[in-house]
Amino acid sequence: MAAFIETMKGETTPPQRIQLLHDFLETNPTPQQVEEFYDAWGPNYDIDMKHVSYQNPKSVGDELASLGVDKSASILDVGAGTGEGGKKLADAGFKTIDGLDGSPLMLEKAKELGVYGKLFCQLVGEEPLADIPDNTYDVIVSSGSFYPYHMNGKCLPTLVRAVRPKGHLVLSSCPHWNLLISCAWWWCLLLVLLLLSPSLLPLTCSSYNVSSH
Repeated sequence: MAAFIETMKGETTPPQRIQLLHDFLETNPTPQQVEEFYDAWGPNYDIDMKHVSYQNPKSVGDELASLGVDKSASILDVGAGTGEGGKKLADAGFKTIDGLDGSPLMLEKAKELGVYGKLFCQLVGEEPLADIPDNTYDVIVSSGSFYPYHMNGKCLPTLVRAVRPKGHLVLSSCPHWNLLISCAWWWCLLLVLLLLSPSLLPLTCSSYNVSSH
């Protein structure tokens, strides 16, 4: 496992680093190992996302606009990474944006952008978010974080808890990740959760695929 991280820190090209990510995930890494991998990737992450024409952060902002979300809404950017999603939201006119990510190094880069109010360093799982009370945010967004060994359907109830009633949960993914297929059972669980918790309704849940080509 350490070899992947050392290679990521070395002299590599964007295609090599993207392939390294896929090879790394085939080793069944732990959440902590994924965090270490992203810390090593941090210095080159933005370069690599430009290389693959990564459009998820912009598409999330477009989705919020289509939902008519007020620019004063409080937003939590989950899987904020180096902050590209927060920057796109700020560019779109949103003013109250917090970020959450499991990589301390990436959050340091996100902080430099000056678009986030609060930044939380935490991995998202089945437990409530440690520093975020229930019903805190009007909107929670996540760009491309639902990916093998990152976040999965088990995280959805955790995110729902942090959204205020009548709020929005907007998730984006790339087509080849097959989010809706791999997480179909957990989407059913989310639906049951909402039906059993009328105070959360009508929570808007948007999930869609974004082409990176």
